[in-house]
Amino acid sequence: VVLSFHTDGVPGMTQQTYGQIRAADEIIDEGHFIGKSIGEAMNGFRPIVELMNTNFGIYAMPEISSAGNTFLQTGGQYNMPL
Repeated sequence: VVLSFHTDGVPGMTQQTYGQIRAADEIIDEGHFIGKSIGEAMNGFRPIVELMNTNFGIYAMPEISSAGNTFLQTGGQYNMPL
């Protein structure tokens, strides 16, 4: 398996600082960004998501709604800092 990572610019510097697992290259899909960060938040991490263009943030609304529903339906069992 060959993994391709950026080695220049901000992605490369971020990966060198935090490692390729914490600062991973991802597909360009806002729903994926938000969904992955919600999963990480449910596991105790404090993810930071940068949407390059917030106009596309509307495509992540189902995931954001799901985060609120999950918090309420589990009685606050998952602490999800958003």
